[in-house]
Amino acid sequence: TALGPPKLLPGGRYSVDFAVAVAVAKYVDHLPLARQVRQMARAGLSVDTQTLWDQLFAVQRHLLPTYEALHDVVLAAPVVGADETTWPLLEKGGGKRWYAWSIACPEAVFYRIDPSRSARAAGEILREYRGVAVADGYSAYATLARERGGFTLAHCWAHVRRKLVEAEAAYPQAGEALASIATLYAIEAELAGAAPEARLAARRERSQPLVDRRSAPVGLDRLP
Repeated sequence: TALGPPKLLPGGRYSVDFAVAVAVAKYVDHLPLARQVRQMARAGLSVDTQTLWDQLFAVQRHLLPTYEALHDVVLAAPVVGADETTWPLLEKGGGKRWYAWSIACPEAVFYRIDPSRSARAAGEILREYRGVAVADGYSAYATLARERGGFTLAHCWAHVRRKLVEAEAAYPQAGEALASIATLYAIEAELAGAAPEARLAARRERSQPLVDRRSAPVGLDRLP
């Protein structure tokens, strides 16, 4: 008798392909497990949602080392982007607002869900990072940089520009800074598709002097 397909769970009834299909249907196609159970019933397979949860847990257990390795890949990059956004945690009787934290490099993105939006949570995703972290103006990153140090915090130009747009009505001189940022944007548009070395050279030659004249310590020459 030929061996059956490999199983994620020792002695389990379901194959690896079955578990992967359940995970893809739920997380890629956003198909709830209860709906998958009904689809399988029409195909003649009697299964319940707890069984499908067990399969997802088994997939998670096997993928966890890869997930952590992905974190290491991002943290090895000289420059990362860091961000966070709200993440609803649904439960009976209501829900809670958690947060989806992310760090990204050109090769990969790493996500972690955390109940907090504190500097502690920022520290857990950045760990002992020693490069340049590009983020918005959220205070948790500044607190982490001040208390722990070890990395350079660079703020996102889009968020800087947003604050200047808000201030321009009361402070018309903000328009001068907005014009300078527009020049930086135009330089970046010209560099679209250029090799990293060419972008670095152009930023040092054209962008850095503009930033220096405006006394904005952003360190464009350190960006890739």
